[in-house]
Parts: sequence; C-alpha cells; structure tokens
Amino acid sequence: METDSILLSAFDERWKKFRAQHKACRMEFTDEAVHDLRVTSRRLLAVLGLAKVLVPHPRVRKARQIIKQMIEDLNELRDVQVMLVETSENIEMMPELKPFRKFLKKREAKLMRAAYKRIKQNGLSELSKRIGKIRESLEKEEQASPQFNERLLEAAHNAYALAEQAYGQVDPLQASSIHRLRLAFKKFRYLVEMIHPLVKDFPIGNFENMHKYQGMMGNIQDAEVFLNSFLEYVKEHSPQTDTENVTQFCNARLKSLIVDFMENKGEVFTFWNFDKPQNEEHKNESLHHTSRNRSGGRKPKVRGGQPAPADRKGEGQDEENRPGVMGDGNTDGPDLEQPGSTGNGDGKNTGE
Repeated sequence: METDSILLSAFDERWKKFRAQHKACRMEFTDEAVHDLRVTSRRLLAVLGLAKVLVPHPRVRKARQIIKQMIEDLNELRDVQVMLVETSENIEMMPELKPFRKFLKKREAKLMRAAYKRIKQNGLSELSKRIGKIRESLEKEEQASPQFNERLLEAAHNAYALAEQAYGQVDPLQASSIHRLRLAFKKFRYLVEMIHPLVKDFPIGNFENMHKYQGMMGNIQDAEVFLNSFLEYVKEHSPQTDTENVTQFCNARLKSLIVDFMENKGEVFTFWNFDKPQNEEHKNESLHHTSRNRSGGRKPKVRGGQPAPADRKGEGQDEENRPGVMGDGNTDGPDLEQPGSTGNGDGKNTGE
C-alpha cells in the first residue's frame, strides 16, 4: 500500500517481509530461512513496540505476544547452531568438545523438527487481522495528530535516553549489565532504522556502526551461553569429562571480548547527536544530556570486534541471559518505552 507516512511505510514493509519469510519457512525449513524469519520478526516487533506507545490498545499487546512467541520458539535452535559453529572451529584444539558436539547435533535435529511443526501448524490469519486493525488505528492517529512526527522523534530520544542510562550502569565485572545495555541499545537502533528520514542529514553510516557496536555485546552473550551450556552438559550427561581446558579457553575469550567492548563502549554517544523536539508546554523542562554533552565531542572509530556468528548478522539477540541449551529463553522483558525502566538486573528480563 503506497503511503507518504514514515511510520506506515516501515509498518507495511516489515509486515510484508515477515509474511514472506514465514511462508518461506513453511515451504522449506532451512537454516537461512530460519535466520531470516528471526530477523524480520524482530523488526516487526520493533514497529509494533512503537505502535504500542502511539495507540495503546490490547490488540497491539496481543500481536506483540504472538511475534514474541515465534521468536521464542526459535531461540534455543539459534543458540545450538551458533555453538555448533564454535565447537567445530575449536574441536581439534580441544577434543573434549567432541561429545558435546554430538549432543548439540542431536539437539539441533530435535529442535528443527519441533520448530518446523509449529510453523506449519500456526498460520497467520489471527495475526493478519490484528495487524490490519493496528494499521488502521495508526493511520487515524497520524491524521488526527499534527505533531505525529515529533512524537516519533520523541520515542527515539526516549529510547536513546534508556541506552544512556544503561550505559551508566555498565560494570565489566557484571556481564549482565552489558546485556542490559545491549537490549536498550537494540531497541534504539531499530527505532532509528524506522524514523531516521525525519532527521536532517542523518549519517547513514551510523547503521553499520550501530550493527558492529551491538555485535560486540552480542559476542559476549554468545561466549557466556557457550560456556554455561558446556558445563551444564558435562554435569548432566558426562561428569567424567575434564572441563579445565575448555573453561580456561572460554574465560580467556570472554575476558578479551569484554575488554574490547569496554575500550569502545563510549561509541554509543556518537549515534544520536540531535536536539530533542520540545512542545511549547515542555520547552522549559530539563532534557537528558545529548552525546555532545556526555562525550565531550569524542567520535572514536567503531571497531567491529568479533564477527557476528550464524544467526546474528545485522540483528542481535533477544535474550538477556539464557544459561544454556536447556534455558527457558524468556522473551517477555521490561517495558523499554519509558525512561527509567531497564530491567531488574537479575539476568532474567529480556528485550526486543
């Protein structure tokens, strides 16, 4: 559907891509198709998150729950596939990983069958009806609101404020604090992807840099999941396995990834150097500090860190902390729409 609306264009494009990838998975359930479905699901979830702020209706919440469940159904599969890549790359150096790789392959096959069955059984008829009504509500809201675009920018500023807040709580000794920043930053990134045409002279290169920045944090999450999953496997299935070499290797890699991120974490202040719009009645209120105020004008070069493995090319992971391949992978996290909500810090809250 042709439209000049920034939000409705993003809404239509993301819904179209999601439907196409859902259909592709139903026809042929390949690793690539699963990856693409996860990516399009997240981006659709992001635009529905913005819709929840603009038109807070129960149908928006229900649509988000449906999408979240689809992502949840594929989370463990994604983790297993990433860990299979990791074990294959290091198995010659650490042969004690061979039983773990065998376990992961069996687990992958089981998860693939279960996920494919769910996708085949669950159509999109219910979701399609809700999406259509949500779009109608957004169109009416935009037509009735003369400052609709300002509200979109306000949402982006609020998301960035949350990222700044999470940044201030980062502790290299607490990896969960880095995960909370990743969740807040990811929400901001997906919002900017939608509304950046409203920002004059927005640097398109920011998208690649934001991808790399998020990827550094995602690599830390993957390293933690791998070590926890291996130790969990040994405890439950192979207690005689010597874990020392693998543990030392994983801890050293995790430390290196965290050091690399901490050296570059201030790059978050280079992604949003734009003034916050103020309505007349709000122009005397205090605003959060912009990146110019917080970073002193620094614009460090983005370093890519480790390449994003398998399923996280350009998108980042949802879960704040999945302890292993038997983790619950809860995806229903804190409400990140309003500043001041960054999760409870227990490693169980998740984001979009």
